[in-house]
Amino acid sequence: MTLTAQNLVAWHDRDTASHVAERDKFADKGFRPLSLSIYGSPNDPRFAAVMVKRPQVIATRSFINMSQSEYQKVFEDQAKEGFGPFIITATGPKNGAIFAGSFRKWSNIPLTRSNLSKDEFMALNVQQHDAGKILIWADCFGTPSEPRYCAIWGPNPDKIAWNIDAVDEGGDKLQQRFEAMAGVGARPALLSVTPSNNIMEMFVDSHIG
Repeated sequence: MTLTAQNLVAWHDRDTASHVAERDKFADKGFRPLSLSIYGSPNDPRFAAVMVKRPQVIATRSFINMSQSEYQKVFEDQAKEGFGPFIITATGPKNGAIFAGSFRKWSNIPLTRSNLSKDEFMALNVQQHDAGKILIWADCFGTPSEPRYCAIWGPNPDKIAWNIDAVDEGGDKLQQRFEAMAGVGARPALLSVTPSNNIMEMFVDSHIG
C-alpha cells in the first residue's frame, strides 16, 4: 500500500521492481526523495521510502542495489557533475552489502563513508562535530557481531547542536537517553535499526512544524 497526502507519499516492504515503479511515477509528478531504507537480504532486498513535493523542485538522482565498488564508482561519477549524496542506506554483511542512495547538487561534495566499523563511525562523528559539520544521513547494516555504518556529514550553517551517542543502543538505556534529550528540548532526527535489533539515533535541538 502507498500512503499519500497532498505533498507526501510513502511505502514500505516493496521489492526492487515495485519500488522503482513507485519512485519513478511520483518523480514524474515532481516528488523527490525525503527518506529511503533498503533492508532484508542482499539477494532479495526490500525498500521503504518517503517522497515529498516541495514548491521548488530540485534535480535528484537515485541509485539502488549497488555493491560497494559500484557505489564508489557512482559517487565519483556524480561528484564530477557536482552531485553529492544526501541519502545512503545499505543491507547485508561487511563484504557483501548492497547500497542505495540519492544525490543532489552541492557546492561542495559532503564527506561520505560507506562501510565503517562502530569505532570508526563514532570517531568520525566526533571529528566532524568538532569541525562544525553535522551528520546529514546515516544507516547501520552488517551483522550483530559486526555492525557497519554508512554516513554523510555536511555543512551546519545554522549551528544546530547534535549528538549521536546512541549508535547501537536499546532497552532502558535508550529510553532514558530519549527522555533526557526530550527534557532539554532535543528531538530525534535520524534513526536506524541495527543488526542486533537495537537503535542508532541522532538527536538535534532544532524544531519542525
